Amino acid sequence: MKVEVLQEKLSKALNISSRFIANRAQLPILANVMLEATKTKLTVFATNLEMSSVVSIGAQVSVPGKITVPSRILFDIVANLSSGKVLLEAQREQLKMEAGSFKGNVMGINALDFPNLPTSLGKSAFKMPQIELIKSLTKTLFCVSGDEARPILTGVLFVFSTNGLTLVATDGFRLTLTKIPVKTAIKDMKVVLPKGILIEIAKQLKSEPIGVEFNQESNQALFGFDDMVLSSRIIEGEFPDYEKIIPKTSKVTLAVDKQELLQTIKLSSIFARESSNVIKMTINKEGITISSESEKTGTQSSQVDAKIEGLEESLQVAYNFRFIEELLNVIEGDLLKIELTDGSSPGVFKDPKDPDFLHLIMPVKVQG
Repeated sequence: MKVEVLQEKLSKALNISSRFIANRAQLPILANVMLEATKTKLTVFATNLEMSSVVSIGAQVSVPGKITVPSRILFDIVANLSSGKVLLEAQREQLKMEAGSFKGNVMGINALDFPNLPTSLGKSAFKMPQIELIKSLTKTLFCVSGDEARPILTGVLFVFSTNGLTLVATDGFRLTLTKIPVKTAIKDMKVVLPKGILIEIAKQLKSEPIGVEFNQESNQALFGFDDMVLSSRIIEGEFPDYEKIIPKTSKVTLAVDKQELLQTIKLSSIFARESSNVIKMTINKEGITISSESEKTGTQSSQVDAKIEGLEESLQVAYNFRFIEELLNVIEGDLLKIELTDGSSPGVFKDPKDPDFLHLIMPVKVQG
């Protein structure tokens, strides 16, 4: 293999690929990226066996071929080179590199042992609007569980129907639901995709529609861009019946200024950090009183103005402040709408500016 590429393009491709390499690879070759030169492009392959990336860049190819080299070493070298042309030449199991005054040799591994990765989407692929998908992922990913003991909750549920696409995520203590009114060829399907691949998709800020394919035989999801194909396993298992969890009715409705509530939550968190992150919200006709206490730090309470409907008597509910703070960070509008039934039922949080978004938080049981 002998190829010439621009440092800027190679560095960008290696930066993407580096995020698909396992921190502790089970096999030495999985710590490597595979470089393959064909006709007028150089393709960089990377995988951790859970998800993979195939990124292509334009190149002047003198001799086609391929080789695998350690991802970290190659990325660090290229990132520190000056802008301009980089010459790559594979000789047996070494990669010779030249760029300006720099010359180096990187030891590699034969590419024959590298896993086969999908490089294109099939005929069953369909298009999705990328901007709308990324917007919905931003409002969903923060709610995904990190508990590997419940794998099904470590991903986002995609529900395809005739009405569009619904994204759902839950960690067992809270739940987020957002809808995308998009028409696809898939009318009735549910898949759970890992958080990792969805974070990578959210980083690809492009306006063009994204190609999507679900391969049931290989249990893989593929995502196609102009110069890149990302793939991931589909998480197997039964996602919780989220529709049964969401309350159908409520007794009390509150409308509160987002920024004022966020500032108050941050003040309360200073005292709540040492008390399992618990804050108490007391709702009465005057508004919302948010309080927290700590045996070491002390106590505090703050009043927040709110428009309240349906309140017959004072209501108190306790939440993990971090859940509310993370929710407020993804709300688009200036107001937050809260629907409550009592102090022990899930609270429903809505963004009046986005009718396709709904968030649910389970209250914390506290003594007294």
